[in-house]
Amino acid sequence: MLKTYHILLFLFLVIPSFAQKSNYNFNHITNSDGLSQNSIMAVHQDNLGQIWIGTKDGLNKYDGTEFTVFRHEKDNPTSISNNGIECIEQDSSGFIWVGTAFGLNKFDPKTNIFKSYFLNNNQSVLGNNMIIAIRQLSNQEIWVCHFGGVSIYDASKDNFFRISNLQLPSCIVETKDGAIYIGTNKGLYQFFKKGSAYQMELIPHSEGFNINDLLESKNGNILLATKTKSVLEYNIHNKKIQPYFKESEIDKKSKNVRKLIYDDNGLLWVATFNGLHIVDEDRNINALYHDGNNNKSLNDNFIKTVFKDNIGTIWVGTYYGGLNIYNRFNNNFVNITKNSYEKGLSFRVVSSIVNYKNLLLFGTEGGGISVLNQDTNSISHITSRNHSNLKSDNIKALCVSNDDNLWIGTFDKGLFVYNLKSKQFNKAVLPEELTRLLKNLGVLELVQYSHDTMLIGTNGSGLIKFNFKDKTFKLFNSKTEPIRLTNSNIKTIFIDGDKKIWLGTLRGLNCITSNNEVKNFVYSNDSSFKFEINTIYEDSNKNLWIGTLEDGLFKFANNQFELIDLKVGGEKIDGIRSIVGADENSFWMSTYTQGIIKYNFKKNSIETHFTQKEGLPSNEFNRDAALRLGSTYYFGGPSGVTVFNEHKIVKNQYAPQVILTDFKIENQSVSVNDSHKVLTKAINFTQEVELLHDQSNFSISFSIPSYINSKSNTYKYRLKGLETDWNETPNNEASYTIQKPGDYVFEVKGVNSDGVINETPTTLNISVRPAPWFTWWAYAIYILIVISIIYYLYSISKSRTKLKHELELEHLEAEQIKKINQAKLEFFTNISHEFRTPLTLILGPLQQILDNYQGSSSIYKKLQVIKRNSNHLYQLINRLMDFRKYESNQMTLQVAEHNIVDVLKKVFESFSDYAISEGYQYNFETPSNEIRLYIDENKLVQVFFNLISNAFKYTGSQGQITVKIKEEGDVVLLLVEDDGIGIPEAYREKIFDRFFELVDNNAADRPLKKGTGIGLAIVKNIVELHKGKISVASNTEGKGSIFKVELFKGASHFKPHEITEAKHIKEEIDFYQNQLESTDVPFEGNFSSKIRSDKKMSILLVEDNEELRMFMHNILIDDYNVFEAENGKIAFKMAIKEPIDLIVSDVVMPITTGLEFCKLIKEDIRTSHIPVILLTAKSDITHKIEGLESGADDYISKPFNVQELKLRINNSLKSIQNIKSNLNTHDVFKVEDIQMSSLDETLYNKALDIIEQNISDYNFDIPFFCEALGVSKSVLFTKFKAWADYTPKQFIQHIRLIRAAQLLEKGKANINQVCAKVGFKDQKYFSKSFKAKFGKTPSEYAQSFLEN
Repeated sequence: MLKTYHILLFLFLVIPSFAQKSNYNFNHITNSDGLSQNSIMAVHQDNLGQIWIGTKDGLNKYDGTEFTVFRHEKDNPTSISNNGIECIEQDSSGFIWVGTAFGLNKFDPKTNIFKSYFLNNNQSVLGNNMIIAIRQLSNQEIWVCHFGGVSIYDASKDNFFRISNLQLPSCIVETKDGAIYIGTNKGLYQFFKKGSAYQMELIPHSEGFNINDLLESKNGNILLATKTKSVLEYNIHNKKIQPYFKESEIDKKSKNVRKLIYDDNGLLWVATFNGLHIVDEDRNINALYHDGNNNKSLNDNFIKTVFKDNIGTIWVGTYYGGLNIYNRFNNNFVNITKNSYEKGLSFRVVSSIVNYKNLLLFGTEGGGISVLNQDTNSISHITSRNHSNLKSDNIKALCVSNDDNLWIGTFDKGLFVYNLKSKQFNKAVLPEELTRLLKNLGVLELVQYSHDTMLIGTNGSGLIKFNFKDKTFKLFNSKTEPIRLTNSNIKTIFIDGDKKIWLGTLRGLNCITSNNEVKNFVYSNDSSFKFEINTIYEDSNKNLWIGTLEDGLFKFANNQFELIDLKVGGEKIDGIRSIVGADENSFWMSTYTQGIIKYNFKKNSIETHFTQKEGLPSNEFNRDAALRLGSTYYFGGPSGVTVFNEHKIVKNQYAPQVILTDFKIENQSVSVNDSHKVLTKAINFTQEVELLHDQSNFSISFSIPSYINSKSNTYKYRLKGLETDWNETPNNEASYTIQKPGDYVFEVKGVNSDGVINETPTTLNISVRPAPWFTWWAYAIYILIVISIIYYLYSISKSRTKLKHELELEHLEAEQIKKINQAKLEFFTNISHEFRTPLTLILGPLQQILDNYQGSSSIYKKLQVIKRNSNHLYQLINRLMDFRKYESNQMTLQVAEHNIVDVLKKVFESFSDYAISEGYQYNFETPSNEIRLYIDENKLVQVFFNLISNAFKYTGSQGQITVKIKEEGDVVLLLVEDDGIGIPEAYREKIFDRFFELVDNNAADRPLKKGTGIGLAIVKNIVELHKGKISVASNTEGKGSIFKVELFKGASHFKPHEITEAKHIKEEIDFYQNQLESTDVPFEGNFSSKIRSDKKMSILLVEDNEELRMFMHNILIDDYNVFEAENGKIAFKMAIKEPIDLIVSDVVMPITTGLEFCKLIKEDIRTSHIPVILLTAKSDITHKIEGLESGADDYISKPFNVQELKLRINNSLKSIQNIKSNLNTHDVFKVEDIQMSSLDETLYNKALDIIEQNISDYNFDIPFFCEALGVSKSVLFTKFKAWADYTPKQFIQHIRLIRAAQLLEKGKANINQVCAKVGFKDQKYFSKSFKAKFGKTPSEYAQSFLEN
């Protein structure tokens, strides 16, 4: 009973000594938290629960999450009149009245607008602009105290009328009976209403008091807060004023009282100029002051105001320190920590806690032992500084034995014994042998086993079972036999009800029986379980509970471990630091970093979980640093000692309804009546918002006005219509993007710091309007449009049906005409095929007759007429066949760049003799001798043969025919003009139709020079194939015709497959022929050219033009073996098959181009050694660069000089032969000595390496060489022949002999040794080969170097 009394006494008297003699812990809000300024002048709570805070620099609205600051804006008449706030009051209409140092303001929270009242001729009758107090009385009148008097607000006129001229009224109070008192700097006044006016009366004997505040006491008297007399009490019954406190109670305390308030427990809070006084019913003062060593104390002593909110929380406003907030929930947990040397612990980190009689002893990890005397409320310290026998202040274990000794285990200095009665260290308790054993050793745990035995757990040396009566001890560790401990690092010791010793070690659990037998227990040998045991506890069922450092909690029963799945909110609890029993069914656990847990082992569930969120000073605790005294628990850790009484834990049940604080569209806050046109009232007073389609990306901010651990408040919200499940979050904002127009309801609930939820959600109806094109009237327009379209389509359909019928008739006619034309065409085509065979049989024999004819000249002339007309008939048949191809789109172009002047001039000159003989004026006009165009020469010649022959046909003798060429920008005009009969305008569009025949203008029924009717149709087809135009117009004065052909310059209008290189082969051949001394180079191959000679080198010619290829063949055949190929694909196969020494290739070829062919040659190991000379146009530098990049060895521009071609070929081949002829030297030739491709270079270097690696191997032969080099035998022979004119065997012997010569030159080996090193079996063969190579025998060669 006495012990229980001491415990309770400690809770209510001792612990408060660390918190300013009373259990008052304050939370703080300063400008670092968002407050506009730290001088707090007034505090008020509005109807929504928001706290309004007046400072010297602005008005603050605090919703529990964020601050909104209102300041004066110079150019904004709706802002607050001044930043110096003096008082705040909310009236019954919801308006918030704010008195400032310069004017009174009425704030409308629905619109966030201030209306100011000033002393001037137009707006106000207030006597002074500094407002000191505001109060709404029970009759709804609003009274204002200001410099110069007291005024009352007239709501009907929205102005004030003065009822008193008191110079400096400071405060107003209305009693429960309706009496009104006003305190001033010169006494207390009572106001009475007589009629419609108010009268005032000075309370007798109060005129000397400077009153700051008034408060009605519990017994109905008036308490006066004065500037110099502390608190006075006015008795309303006897009309006397008496001091509220005894003089001795307020001695040395501030008597300048600023504010008075009662808390929910009936205690009077007195704000003074220096400190806060809390007064009980007996009028005893508990003075609270700022303590720099206690962060839960007041942060400033100059108290300006105090305020109690709707749940009893006290808000203390200081002049320099901001707000101090107190509520009873702050006292659930008390933190004993290091304040100063005299007042708190000697060091902050606590590792062990024990009690002895009226003493609490705290072992710290740097400050020795702190001893708290529960009787005197004083604390003392045992450290190495005041006790030299204590060698370390890092305390790891404490134990009080039944002989009044305090056993002290240190981190690394062993064990010490301190007598708590004599207050001296007792060295005699420990024998020298044990002292030596423990010297410089860590003692981690101490437990008294029996009246004469102490168990000592060490860090590394195991357990010492020490009998301090007879000075003997026994050691148990991981080396002792017969059974060792699992580990020698003892973390915790526990003695169960059967006197068994249980040891928790760094790795595993151990049991020592009363007979000193050892048993080992490990949960798992899996390396993922460290199984470092921190604490052991035995429950009422004699089951052991094992707490580990990082593997969690285990239950140990029947020698079996059971891992307990401990989770809070999905988070696993894995670090257990200490376990202390609570009741028969549960125990408390401190954790490594996850707070304190109460676990019910009967229900296998967590009952309570405390963290910093619930008010713990820290979530982190130390191993086995725990103590229970009655219902009070002590847990030590890095932040000191956490103390709580489990029966006095107060849960915060207050969870007010959430208020909406902000509405944003696209991350921009929406203000009342701003450009968004969404809010007509502030969001917290808005029930519904309507959003346009482009405002559907919005976010809503909210807050729960619960100020107890407000940072731990959480929320649940959802948007009905979009989601059904609640979203849980600690954040106070929800964001949405609505894609579907419609009506939605936003709901949000608040959850306070203790998890209590307000089930009534705050709601906001949100209507998202559709885009204008999705509205009902838009749909109506759409329907009208659809109907109109349907009607229009119906009309169109009706017209189309009619038109379709007409078109079908026309189509039938057209089809009929088409069939007739097709029949004509097929008839002509078929008949042409039939004509060709007999015509051929006519022309062949006719030519034979003419060639051998020896008869009369008249018959000969007749035969010539037959031949001429037969040829003409043959041409007409061919023309008809071509026309058939054009009609069926089977004709294709092969365009190349030509000089159109030359082409057209050749056609022109074909008719020159005829023109002269018939007396025509026949002219050719061109602005330039060279105009380059991409054309199909043969087909375009056919066009102008037709046009010019038509001009002669329809122009009489002596007429004029002119062929003109003109240039107009990117277009070349080719004109054929005549002054013949002309073409009537009506026929100009039809003359290009097939089978159209022109008739005489004067006799439409008489054909004029009738033809086939397909010539101009073919002309038009050819021109259009060239992407050109052909047209006809009248010549001057309507006489004759002008046929105009328009062709584009360049080649961009042709498809790539239509373009070929312009090869003026005949011109080139002529050019080359003229370079030769004799022009009798044969163009036909002969038999001698097909005979190959082994004495001549071989050249492969690759050219797609047969005539040019034959020409080059004929000029080279006398000197070389010449192989030919018409494209790169064939040439590549020939290069692999034939022994080619050099390749000459054109660049532009079909199938495989010269560049592609060159790349194939150089990238194939079989052909990469062959030099390649490319031929290309002189101006084509791109081909040259690409060719060199693809591996070409040389370039010759076309048209080339024949002599240059021969010299280039000869020089290339001669260079190869010179290199080969120089290889018969006494050196190993290097890559740079030979012209070779990169592929050959790699292969050659590899070949040299293989020979060097196998030079001494007699069995190194050609098959092995091929395998090591990765090539076939044929490729190997080809390569060495190309590189060095050696066979592979000769090349290997060449290298061996060179290396032999080098060895003989050095003179470090005899001939037999050299012979063996270079791979010769037979010395005689070696000598013979060496002499053949160097002209000397090996001995003579070596001797010549010795002589030198």
